[in-house]
Order: sequence, then structure tokens, then C-alpha cells
Amino acid sequence: MGRLTRIFHRLHWKLTLTYTLVTVAAVVLLEIILLLFLGSFFVKSDYFPTIIAQALEYIATPELQEFIDQPAPDQQGLTQWLEQVWHQREIKMEESGWSLQFSPMVVNWLVVVDASGLILAHKPPHLFNSLHPLQDQLPLDQQPALLAV
Repeated sequence: MGRLTRIFHRLHWKLTLTYTLVTVAAVVLLEIILLLFLGSFFVKSDYFPTIIAQALEYIATPELQEFIDQPAPDQQGLTQWLEQVWHQREIKMEESGWSLQFSPMVVNWLVVVDASGLILAHKPPHLFNSLHPLQDQLPLDQQPALLAV
């Protein structure tokens, strides 16, 4: 056993070990930098809200159809549905098994709008006025994300 440990005391093995550790550290550091760059680009771009809106449209539309396919949308039914989603922190599509989960640290509010952009239901209740355009009620820094959708 002593002979085996003596091998690693030679300069050759010390350089090999150092080279290996430096290479692994550099690769890990490059991966972290790349992930941070791509993550910030993805979240700050208009692409992210578009993907979320398409997923929500695909998942939530079948459930919301009964509330919206009326001459006057059922705002009370939409509000109850939104309340349930808000507390479960998940939108499920029963027939396909798809679901979209969201974190309370990321999602501060949820809104259901019609095709013209009027708010039909919202959560929490104090942030928006129903039957008014969502775009008029958003802060200026959040409006470009809405236009991307």
C-alpha cells in the first residue's frame, strides 16, 4: 500500500491530478455561465410569455369553454375556477393528463381575458378592475410581454 501512495507523490501524478481538477472546474464553470445566460435571455425575451400563453390556451381552454361560450361570459363561474386554480397552484387538463404548475414566488396574479383583452376574472381581487382592458392596467414594464402574446 505504501508503494501505491508513493506513486502519487511524484511530479507526474501531481500534474495529472491538477490538470484533471482544473479541466473539470473549467467545464463546470462554463456550463453554469451558459445556463445563466440562456436562462436570463429566455425569461427576459418575448418568447417566454408566448410559450406560457400557448400552454395556458391549450390546457385551460377546454375547462373555460363552458363559462365563455355564452352570450354573456359567466364571470362568477370564471372567478370560482380561478380561485380554485390559485389555491391549487396548478391548471390540469383532465382528459389528456397535462398540467401546468406555477410557483407563488413567480406568479403574483392570474387574469382571464376575452378576445378583446377585457378582464373577465382576476386573482387577487384588489389588483385589477373587471371588464376593463388588461393592457390599460398593467405597469409599463410589463406591457411588452402582453403584446408578445
